[in-house]
Amino acid sequence: MLADVFETEPYTSYIQTHFDTIGLNVRGDREVVFNEEVTLIEKDLAKQLNVFATPGIIFLNPDNKVVARVDGYRAPERFQGIMEFVSSRAY
Repeated sequence: MLADVFETEPYTSYIQTHFDTIGLNVRGDREVVFNEEVTLIEKDLAKQLNVFATPGIIFLNPDNKVVARVDGYRAPERFQGIMEFVSSRAY
C-alpha cells in the first residue's frame, strides 16, 4: 500500500492536502506525541489503537477520536473513497 497509494500520484498530493500522516512501527520504540497530555512509544500507541498488523491505517478527527480504520490492503481506488469520506467529514 505504501508504494501503491502513499508514493503514487494523484494519491500522494491528495493525502498531503487533506491529512497529516504519521508512520508507526507496531513493534517500534520511538516516542510519539499523541496529544498534549499523552506521549507513548510506537508499540504502545499501536496497542492503544488496536493495530496489530500492517497495513493498519487509522483516521483520527482533531480530537484524536477514531473516525475510520482500514485493516489490511486496499486497492488505490477503494482507498481514495475512504479518504474522501474522511476528508469530507461524512462520518
